Amino acid sequence: MALFLLTACGGGGSSSSSSNSDSTTADVAGKVIDGYIEGATIYYDLNYNGELDDGEPSVVSGEGGLFNLTFEDETQKACAWNSPLVVDVPVGAVDLENGTVTEAYQMFRAPNFGGTTEETTAHITPLTSVLWTKVQSMIFQEYGADVTCDYFSANPSAVQDILLLMDETVQNVSQTLGLTEEELYSDYVEEQNAVAHDLAGDIVPILAKSLEDTLALKAQYGDTNFVMVQYYQGSEIDNENAYPDAWYKDVIVFTNERTIYELTKVDDDLETEIRPISYSERVRQNPDSNTEVYTFTTFESRLGDDSDYTCQSSEGYIYADEDILNDIAGTQNMYEIINMVNKSSADFDGCAVDDFELEATTRNIITRIDSVSEQNTETAPFGLSGWFNFSDNYGTLDYNELIGYASSL
Repeated sequence: MALFLLTACGGGGSSSSSSNSDSTTADVAGKVIDGYIEGATIYYDLNYNGELDDGEPSVVSGEGGLFNLTFEDETQKACAWNSPLVVDVPVGAVDLENGTVTEAYQMFRAPNFGGTTEETTAHITPLTSVLWTKVQSMIFQEYGADVTCDYFSANPSAVQDILLLMDETVQNVSQTLGLTEEELYSDYVEEQNAVAHDLAGDIVPILAKSLEDTLALKAQYGDTNFVMVQYYQGSEIDNENAYPDAWYKDVIVFTNERTIYELTKVDDDLETEIRPISYSERVRQNPDSNTEVYTFTTFESRLGDDSDYTCQSSEGYIYADEDILNDIAGTQNMYEIINMVNKSSADFDGCAVDDFELEATTRNIITRIDSVSEQNTETAPFGLSGWFNFSDNYGTLDYNELIGYASSL
């Protein structure tokens, strides 16, 4: 099967801003298509969380998969142009070719990103989902999962970078699937394009699998701010074409305390995990409003099954003389100590750090006084003893020791 990038950011919710699917006027009109799908909910995901929230313009597809979507005002419309269109296809919706939907899934269409502000046509299909989800994953890894339409409205340089990325993605997917750009965005049912139609049909079960896994992961992390699971086939994320036919599972998790990026090589059943390719995790704790401790780990092996993992792990302790939760990047005086471990391992488990006191080889001491920052780097043995394994030992540490030591450097 050709390259398919498929993702879901699961959830339900409701919207106070909806429009009737048989409205005679609309800012955006189009069709929801696998076959034509009636009873699907279409909405602009203004906060990029993959859920229909209050205030997001929405509509339910009607006869023949048609939808007409209007905005409350010009402000909402301007925000929507910088937001993806999401379709929730629930169990019980009707696909006019394939019958009643028995597995829920989501589909997507990329934002206009400040393009046309006139009435537009926007069909949403599995093929448009392929295009957007590939770009979306890169956006989240570059800008974080808390981006919104307002962020892109205020950052035109970021929009230009994404537009270039989207152009590259369209070219890549077009070549891989053997379709033109016009065909990727088309109503392939009306045009009787059997190739595009068959490819779209192949994608739908994987969209359903993506949503299923996303919802399961969301249930696992009760405080989750954002979860994304995506499956795709291809080699472009690996060096030297290491896995030309492999399937991947890509996971992103953002909670109040934890950020995870995980990429795993899987069997083509999308169930059996074969080999971790990369893993990145940051875990934060705030013992009080002036203190943060964290661990950050990154492991990866991108040169094939026999390549070693490169492993980078660090732990940090931050003290600020003002509220660290609200002003971590602000002007308050701040003191930070970071213990670092760099190594390689033949297997993924070998990357784990059990004891930073035994394994740390480098330490950074960072101070920011009156907005002026300074960093000092040390190698083992370190001058400030006992400052290790912060996640477990932060209660025994006195920040005055850190301030005194940092001030002496």
